[in-house]
Amino acid sequence: MGAGTGASAMSGPLIVGVDAGCTTLRDADLLVHRLVELLALPADTVACTHDVGVGAGHVALSFALPASWWDRASWRRVAYLAGDLAAAELTAARRAAAGLGYGSATAVTDLALSGFIEAEALIAGPVGVAAGAEAVGPPELADSAAQAVVDHSGRQAGRAVVYPGVGRLRGTVSVETVLGQTAVGRVVVPVGQAAPRHSDLLRTRNHVRPVWHDGVLTLHAAVERGRVFTPSEVPHTTAGHSAVAHSGVGHSAVSHQ
Repeated sequence: MGAGTGASAMSGPLIVGVDAGCTTLRDADLLVHRLVELLALPADTVACTHDVGVGAGHVALSFALPASWWDRASWRRVAYLAGDLAAAELTAARRAAAGLGYGSATAVTDLALSGFIEAEALIAGPVGVAAGAEAVGPPELADSAAQAVVDHSGRQAGRAVVYPGVGRLRGTVSVETVLGQTAVGRVVVPVGQAAPRHSDLLRTRNHVRPVWHDGVLTLHAAVERGRVFTPSEVPHTTAGHSAVAHSGVGHSAVSHQ
């Protein structure tokens, strides 16, 4: 890697930022899942979305990978394949959602290698990717990807889509399961609501998106009824960048014991 990625950096995770110009959280989440699958990223990958840009802005991605990925070939594999697959996968998934069929992996790869002509209307343009002190792609996108890396590295910003244990958060689970069997370290509720107990329940709606706050993946939730809570973010009901506002203050919380 370039400057600033010496032995001390190699002890931590490799964080790769990707900006494919996604304009909604729905598209960003879709792209996260497809890239994790197609790049065969490790099970302990943490993948986040980040609001970037000015005005309407858009959504960039970050992927925290194990220290074993700290080499140029590994992150450039992510860079090139992310660029090759971003447009193709978004196109294929949207076709599937429209009932047009997903197509084979070979067909998707062929579309990627052909230059993404069919997908140009679906993304803002080329893809920017950054890791450590290096970046590739158009400057604006590469800068946004680099900012996503900074935010994720500091664990002060980023909305986690993929993280250890997320597969357990389906249906209704206990708060103890959330805190004990996933990477989520804290569950907070609005001021005025009683903090969740470990024995309380979370109705996940199969959509649990904690955010980094003070170095901890923090799930914002609210009382649904009695001692049953739901995540504050509603599954993709808006096209905006943030389904809920997370102030980080004025909350009751429960965390790992």
